[in-house]
Amino acid sequence: MSWLWHVVDRCTVRYPMPTKVVVAGVLTAVADVTVQKWAEGAVEVDEGRTGRMMAWRMGVHTPIAHHWFNFLDRALGAGTSPMLVAKKVALDQCVASPLVHLLFLPFMSFLEGKGLEDAYHKLTTTYTSMMLTSFMYWPFAHLLTFGLVPLRHRVLFVSCAGMLWMGVLSSYNNVAKRQSEDALRAPAEQALC
Repeated sequence: MSWLWHVVDRCTVRYPMPTKVVVAGVLTAVADVTVQKWAEGAVEVDEGRTGRMMAWRMGVHTPIAHHWFNFLDRALGAGTSPMLVAKKVALDQCVASPLVHLLFLPFMSFLEGKGLEDAYHKLTTTYTSMMLTSFMYWPFAHLLTFGLVPLRHRVLFVSCAGMLWMGVLSSYNNVAKRQSEDALRAPAEQALC
């Protein structure tokens, strides 16, 4: 297993973004399939859902995290003093996390072929509880991210920590998707009566 880490470590230096994107995609797929099979008891894996989660992680979250972590080190410094780590965690949770999570539900709606109304409904019914859950997990994970993990490995670490979080996001999106479908279907059914 150490050979695998050595390869990944070298790749983060030579090919930082592609390495982080591929690792994030693989870990997201594992997380979403695990949630579907074990947590939700699905008989068959919804491959479209897993693909959408991978698209989010690989196409949106990982590039943003890569540039955000680099920005934080340039703007605040590369040290690991408790005060510096606290500043990075606070900035991450007050700026990046709310903005990135604000993009998640609309992104999923559009990949599901839904429109603005569905995206808005998901945001208004799910965003607050999703952020409250996020605030119970990510500040603690980011104490490790910014306190112990070297910059070139931070996105990889967040991808590992994100396996649990992607499962949570996937579940939030799945519940929001059902609620949105029910809410949008109800007026149509009432019109038929």
